Amino acid sequence: MTRRGGHLLFWLVLTGGLAADLLSKHFSFRFLSGQPEAAYDVWPGVFMLSRHTNTGGPFSLFAGHNTLLIAFTVAALVFIFYLYVTATWPGRSLGLIALAMIAAGALGNLVDRVGSGRVRDFLNFYLIRYPVFNVADILITVGAGCLVIALLRQEPSVAKSEVGHGGVSH
Repeated sequence: MTRRGGHLLFWLVLTGGLAADLLSKHFSFRFLSGQPEAAYDVWPGVFMLSRHTNTGGPFSLFAGHNTLLIAFTVAALVFIFYLYVTATWPGRSLGLIALAMIAAGALGNLVDRVGSGRVRDFLNFYLIRYPVFNVADILITVGAGCLVIALLRQEPSVAKSEVGHGGVSH
């Protein structure tokens, strides 16, 4: 992939993911505000849309520490954009997609945190009693998984100073 193509891919995934998160939160909360108990069974016994807010991070960790969570998110975003700008990505589109997904999810939850001090969650798989989550959480989780795969698929490089005439020197 060319550098230009990598930039385009990164920004398309980031803006698309951010838009999907913010729009899904907006329309779900709007729809659920008219529902009894602010919930709607999509698949009875398995999955529902339910209106929840969370002042913490994943699994409600650090609940009530909004300033800390904002600072952590900003630091993570700075690191992601540092990797995006400095890393070479030829043939590494999965890594770019992963970084863009993580950034989109982090930005989506950051918008909520800065705007209201809490993150809007609405996806509820109550069959498995999993915490209620949102599209940003999916983006972060899938992006992290893709990043691990991209890093594991990377060819290990051998420094020139370690290569002898017959191969790698020991």
